[in-house]
Amino acid sequence: MPNQRDRAFERFFDAGGKAQTDVDRRIGLARKEAGTARVLENQHEKWRLAATHVLYKVCLGFVEFTADDFRRAAKEARIGDPTHVNAWSAVMNAGAKSGWMQHTGRSEISSRKKARGRRVPIWVSLKSR
Repeated sequence: MPNQRDRAFERFFDAGGKAQTDVDRRIGLARKEAGTARVLENQHEKWRLAATHVLYKVCLGFVEFTADDFRRAAKEARIGDPTHVNAWSAVMNAGAKSGWMQHTGRSEISSRKKARGRRVPIWVSLKSR
């Protein structure tokens, strides 16, 4: 089983052993952002608007929160599930770009069983009262 240093080494070098450059990383991030935007665009408008509204309410009601809090609030609001699971993070990224929230630099283990112990970022609201 590879250790953390081996995984970092693998991430830095591509399959051919060539070191990734800053340009490679910027291109990769741009592609990731474009893909995330497409996921959100492809959601039904009703779900997208409802999820955005729920996130805004979470930002108003919480000083700090995670995606788990957002998803829990969405479940309580009965907006249903998106057609693509990445739409949850796409809504959160859109909220961050709109200036509603930002990363704290901290994370915690997700409380969702389907997350299988994955760490999720903790966000700070820029809209809380």
